[in-house]
Parts: sequence; structure tokens; C-alpha cells
Amino acid sequence: MFNCGTNTLMNLLRANCIIDRNGRNGLWQAPWGKHNPLSWRGKHWSPQFMHPRWRPRIETIFPIMVIKDPLTWMKSMCRNHYEAFFKRLPAHRDTASCPSPVNFTRTLMKYQPTIHSEYPSLVDFWQQWNFEYWNTTLPHLIIRFEDLLFDSQPTISRICFCLGGYMRDQFRQAEEPTKSIREGHRGPINDRSKALRLYSSEVERYSKYSSHDLRFISDVLQNTPL
Repeated sequence: MFNCGTNTLMNLLRANCIIDRNGRNGLWQAPWGKHNPLSWRGKHWSPQFMHPRWRPRIETIFPIMVIKDPLTWMKSMCRNHYEAFFKRLPAHRDTASCPSPVNFTRTLMKYQPTIHSEYPSLVDFWQQWNFEYWNTTLPHLIIRFEDLLFDSQPTISRICFCLGGYMRDQFRQAEEPTKSIREGHRGPINDRSKALRLYSSEVERYSKYSSHDLRFISDVLQNTPL
């Protein structure tokens, strides 16, 4: 999913985790596509796997999914919406108020040029996409973005061990922005110091949300473990 910290995870693993031939080979995205739902597994192949010769056996894939707090994630989507279109009202196009009102953020997600999905709101999009991983019996790993940010070294160490690798002697932090405009990322891009200030503030977490927004978000998420 967009704006969840997958680039941070990839950069930290590449900088700190050594995986030999007996460990798992790393791919920068799942064969069904980095931002596509888990339900696309085995039904869709990302461009690098279009030729059958280069396709891994799907049952050997161990996906790692990064999940982010929905309140901060929705504001990240306001800054960089990519192929998710939800800015229905003038307030959604105003950086001072987006994503409020959340109940009017009906979302059109263009997973592929000819394959689109609609969600009742941004928070429904977050819930439905992530719940596919939460609810699957397939082997997988779910990582909280906040653990990557605030507790990087022990989090990466445990992931590296899970992948059959071992850590470098000196931990290398990802201080610079993990996204690049050159790679198609639009809008403001945070480095680690700015992200620490942004995501450590409870006031900032709830800013831009009205009491009605928070009740709506709670109602959408109340019946899920997420």
C-alpha cells in the first residue's frame, strides 16, 4: 500500500541485513505487485515477472507487509495520493483540512490502467487492503511502520533473523528521504528527523480530524482487529 514505509524497510534491510545463499532471496516487491492487494496473488504478475521464465514459484513467496497508523496514513495520502483518487470536496484539496471530512472520501484506486476498485472512504480502503493480510493463513510478516521509525535496530534484527540472515556489526540508520521524485514520488517527502517529529506528536496525530471524523473512523474499524 502507498505511504506505509516499504521503502524505509527495504533500505534498512539492504544496509544492515546480510542474507547468504541459504537464506531467503529478497525481492523489492511481491510478484503480484507492491501496491496490489494480496487477493491478486497468483492472478497478476508485475512487469518484472511478465515472462514465465522469470516467475518464482508463488508458494515460495514470503511477503512482508508494512502497516501504518490509519490517522497518519490518511494525511500522508493527502500529501501524496498516487493512484488513489478521493479528493471530492474543496476541503480535501486544502492542506489545512485534508482528509476531513473523512466520510466523503469515496476512493477510486487505479491499481492498473484498466483495473480499478472503489472504496466507500479512505479508511475503508486502509481497512480492506490491510485486512487481507491480517486474515490470511498464508505465511507472511506484518511490520508496523512506527516500529521501523522509533525502534529500527531491534525491528530490523528480528526481520533479518526471520529471513535467515545476519546483521552487520554496525547498524546503519536511514536518515535521508527514502523516496525520490526521480522514481515517481510526488509532493513533500520526509527525511527521518522530520518523520520523528511528525509521528511522535499526539497533537499532530489528531490534527485535521473533527470529532465527527473520529467517530466515523471508529465505526468503520470497530469490528476488525486492526
